[in-house]
Amino acid sequence: MKKSAYIVVVFFFAVFALAAGMQQHAPMAAQCQADAALWYGDSERRIEYINAEAAHMKYGTPNKTEPNKLSFDEVQARIDEMKDCMDVDPKSLLRYSETLNFYAGIERNRVFSFMTRHDLWSQFHSEDAQGKR
Repeated sequence: MKKSAYIVVVFFFAVFALAAGMQQHAPMAAQCQADAALWYGDSERRIEYINAEAAHMKYGTPNKTEPNKLSFDEVQARIDEMKDCMDVDPKSLLRYSETLNFYAGIERNRVFSFMTRHDLWSQFHSEDAQGKR
């Protein structure tokens, strides 16, 4: 009985290791176009995010927009996919670049808010002045 349990555990870890090491393939052009349209195509949603983030920075009003509900990891995943899409579908480079820049802006806003909440700006400026980059 112990030997069979050992084999199951070894098999489980072998399958897990294999799955973890699998290469992620670049998206297809159709997937890139669909994701860019879904994530960036709605100009009203972008404007709503930008206005809400401006109010957040100026007045501390919470930004409750859909893009702001995404986790930092999901935002980064969208940026990474758009980078891949630029290579896969260069004819739509501008669309992917715009989408990437929108989500990079969300990341910058998150980092800015974090630095402000934790009062890290003076430390940042001090280290930057020392050339720590």
